[in-house]
Amino acid sequence: MTDSNTEIAALREALRSAETRHAEDSERIRRLEQDLQEVRQEARHSMRNILSVVRSIARRSVASARSIEEYRQYMDGRIGAFARVQSAISRHPGRGVDLGSLVADELVSFGVRLDGQATIEGEAIRLRDKPAGLLGLAFHELVVNSLTFGALAAEGQLHITWRRQAEGPASDLWIQWAENRVAPGALSRQPKRGFGSQVLEEAVAYELAGSTQIDLSEKGLVCSIRLPASCLA
Repeated sequence: MTDSNTEIAALREALRSAETRHAEDSERIRRLEQDLQEVRQEARHSMRNILSVVRSIARRSVASARSIEEYRQYMDGRIGAFARVQSAISRHPGRGVDLGSLVADELVSFGVRLDGQATIEGEAIRLRDKPAGLLGLAFHELVVNSLTFGALAAEGQLHITWRRQAEGPASDLWIQWAENRVAPGALSRQPKRGFGSQVLEEAVAYELAGSTQIDLSEKGLVCSIRLPASCLA
């Protein structure tokens, strides 16, 4: 092969390599653009969900408030609870929210002690963003209710536990919030049905395909929540 032929062959090989690299680069760019589009769609969807929850909080808070000050307290508490969950989501995007931390953060925000006043027990569970947001609000309402009417208002104890029903992808998650008053029946005033009940009974059922059972006795309130495996991260 002459020098000229060798140069032509080398040039052709270089062109083929350049075309291959160009095709590979184009494919990478296409995939990056697709990923970016998916991230943008997910961000828009997440923002719509956040705004929907905030609107719901505002609407239902004003419906149950008896004064401007009470409305402010409702909004501060509920938006604060929701913001704590969103902060946890942003710290580990795509990984979900740890259930134990979700419960503990809400209790600690009210100054509830985790060394006897309240106990938390359950395996490591991470929740998807939407279930975590709704459960954060539910736990907030349960803490407020307990501090106002329940065990935490009567020097009682609070026990939060959870477990998977069975192994495998189809297993449900069961959460139990159980209060135990030191002096059963000491508090005669019962909580009214409001935002907390709507979150627990309606949102869990319709938005998460779960269920809630609330039992109230002289010993205190027991709230049992079932969530399908689709709620887990």
